[in-house]
Amino acid sequence: MEDIQKHGYCVNEKCKELIYVIEGKGTLNKKQETIEFEKGDAILIDKGEIYYWDAHCTIAMPCTPAWYPEQHKLIEE
Repeated sequence: MEDIQKHGYCVNEKCKELIYVIEGKGTLNKKQETIEFEKGDAILIDKGEIYYWDAHCTIAMPCTPAWYPEQHKLIEE
């Protein structure tokens, strides 16, 4: 997460990411919105949505279609 913050936002160009927070808390910063989250919360990040994390947490993240590294891009801001 720290590496993404140093370089800007990221985006998944091919799939939706559903975040379920197992423990901890943090902030998901989108271009148009900031979402505070904590244990038990679920957050949907849509395909093509630009974001970065500020968090100390453990999450589960199912994706559809399946996630692979080439579809995830860092965006310099």
